[in-house]
Amino acid sequence: MSYETGKKFEIYVEQLFKDCGFDHVERNLLYIKYGWFRKRQMAQIDIQVGTKGIISVPIIYELKYSSNGNISLSENPVDQLLRAAKITGYNPGGIITNKGFTEGLANYAKSKRIKLYDATYLAKLEKKRKSLDGHGLICLPFMGKDLEQRIEILENTIGNVNINEYKSKARTIYL
Repeated sequence: MSYETGKKFEIYVEQLFKDCGFDHVERNLLYIKYGWFRKRQMAQIDIQVGTKGIISVPIIYELKYSSNGNISLSENPVDQLLRAAKITGYNPGGIITNKGFTEGLANYAKSKRIKLYDATYLAKLEKKRKSLDGHGLICLPFMGKDLEQRIEILENTIGNVNINEYKSKARTIYL
């Protein structure tokens, strides 16, 4: 996987969440926290939904793009997400991928109470987004398509993201 493809996936999920009505969606955030004796801890957040307020706590997501197979435990996205949640104090929302997850990763995530969202979830959100045109029309690109065909449409959509249209943003937040 190239860096550019991973960036396209982050942009795609950010826009998908915004178009489906998620509030305050931001991507590529770097949190830096200083502890005792200026010990520094850092956490990079792929997608954050919501804002920190008096009664609200943001939800953070780890994104994993795969060009060939399912995401495995060797990449350890569960621990990455839990570490980021511990540093920021935010709620872990889950891990999102364009493919699927191995059984080992699924079992580990379940033991840590982390939700996993695969291509099926993204296809459902994509269907919702394409039907939100203000007229209540049926989602034509997905009409009559089985799950594999919808996932193929999803992959094409990710591949067609033009990263030059989005400003290269990376925001650093000091805790």
